[in-house]
Amino acid sequence: MRKQTKLVAVLSAAALLAMGASMTSFAAGWEKDDAGVWHYYDSDDEMVTDEWKKDGGKWFHLDEDGEMETDTWVDDDYYVAEDGHMLTNEWKKTMADEDEDDPEDGGEHWYYFNNKGKKVTDTDKKINGKTYYFNEDGEMQYGWHEEDGNAYYLGTEDEVGELSLSGCGLRNPVTMRTIWMMMMIWK
Repeated sequence: MRKQTKLVAVLSAAALLAMGASMTSFAAGWEKDDAGVWHYYDSDDEMVTDEWKKDGGKWFHLDEDGEMETDTWVDDDYYVAEDGHMLTNEWKKTMADEDEDDPEDGGEHWYYFNNKGKKVTDTDKKINGKTYYFNEDGEMQYGWHEEDGNAYYLGTEDEVGELSLSGCGLRNPVTMRTIWMMMMIWK
């Protein structure tokens, strides 16, 4: 009887081990498909869709098909780089989100994305010791701008919006009358 008990115990243990080996345990993580597109799978081996995932201190966005997005706008306020990471404290020169599909608008604009990854809009912001102005769409402004009867020079596009002209800028506005007088003298 003792031999039978041992045999049953050994067979039972073998059966349990065989069942355990056939069960697959999935760990959440990234997987690249045959086309080279990254996907993220949760612990139930379900593909994550339409969601942000953090990896190595950077955020990545998965679209509605579960594909990691690259070099594109996300939700009109965020931008992901060519490697898929969300831009934070970074500049990007690109088309506005709504203009990407419009061949009529060939203009690119500079955008700055804050420490939360959101584009800066409708404000002036000091970045690396220089002041920049962004309109309501988040486009960095440059050249001459008029506001409340005052004109402001915001530098050139090459200066990435630096308020550079001495005596002009947000603190010392030049009135439209002053500009008109300067233009008359230059003629």
